[in-house]
Amino acid sequence: MNRRTSCLLLAAFLLQFTSFVSAQTHVPPAASSADEIAYAQAAASDPLTETAKMQRKAAMKYAEDDHTSHVSLCLQIFQQMTGNHSANASEITTQYLISAAAFLYQHPEVASDSTAQNVAGMDAALNVYEKFLAADSKTRFKFLDNLDKQRNDGKLKDAIQRICK
Repeated sequence: MNRRTSCLLLAAFLLQFTSFVSAQTHVPPAASSADEIAYAQAAASDPLTETAKMQRKAAMKYAEDDHTSHVSLCLQIFQQMTGNHSANASEITTQYLISAAAFLYQHPEVASDSTAQNVAGMDAALNVYEKFLAADSKTRFKFLDNLDKQRNDGKLKDAIQRICK
């Protein structure tokens, strides 16, 4: 084979491979609360993939556009999370938000229980944080380390109530 033919074959292979990879990571928009819940849970279980990032985005878009439910986020926690500039901070913060929303969708009876919503969101965010931290030490964030310790001691709910007074 001449060099030109080899280059064309390589280019065709790369184009086909890129199409295959992007097809594998395509995530349709969340069209219902069930989709938001599924995306939040899937992204939390395998958070390091490009698919998880896209699932978080789709779940967040649904939660932002849903005007029938209102997630009661703790302002102090939200400010800490959004003030974090370590690696993967935005993914962990988004996981906190979408997991709190997923909890509310699954348990509409807790619509007035902001502590329960924040505990659920933070528990998922801490699971994701641990996985990101194991993969990249630049993810370390003291605020999350402290909450993770509280959670491991069985005191996450108490810590959130204290922070969110």
